[in-house]
Amino acid sequence: MKKIIVATAFALIAGVTLMSAAMASPWHDGEQHKTISREFTVQPNTAFSLDSGVGEVQFRYHDKNTVEVQLVIESDDDSWLTDGDIEDIELTVDQTADELALSTNEQEDVKFTWTITMPQMSNVDIDFGVGEISGDIRLTDVDIDLGVGEIDLHLLGGDVGRVEANAGIGDTKIRGINSENTRAMISSQSESHSNGAATVRADVGVGDITLDFDQR
Repeated sequence: MKKIIVATAFALIAGVTLMSAAMASPWHDGEQHKTISREFTVQPNTAFSLDSGVGEVQFRYHDKNTVEVQLVIESDDDSWLTDGDIEDIELTVDQTADELALSTNEQEDVKFTWTITMPQMSNVDIDFGVGEISGDIRLTDVDIDLGVGEIDLHLLGGDVGRVEANAGIGDTKIRGINSENTRAMISSQSESHSNGAATVRADVGVGDITLDFDQR
């Protein structure tokens, strides 16, 4: 009987210890996260590209020769990932004199939240799986592919040329410039043609696109 009582006491102590450790851990709520912050010096002729999976990206404009990136990586409550797995996910950077390319090594059940502050680039190329792309981009050549989600961008500047927005299932809008919209069953296409140099194309498989032009 004494042995049983001692064993039970040890089990209770172990249980309390594990519970306390879980409550003290930053992962006790089932959601893991880490933040990566980087800054890159760029030139006016630098092209920018982003390739990411599930999450959100917000663009901000500033008149400096740097691209500032904050990336928050999170796993959801149902994920089997450990904190070690989250720590293994890194921001991959490929930078040359005329290109800055950002990407991540993908894992399931992980959300990437990007905040990117940058000047006018020579062009912007975004390939995103599922999520939302929003914010302000200084007008340049822009090419966006989104699988599922929403694109809501404010494009700053007046050098607008050809603009095209396509949604396989969803809606498209171009604002601030003359445009035409065509709907066919569940798909939508909006386009505009002007005399400027910048070409903007945005495609989403399932979702909505809003391109708002500010030519001031």
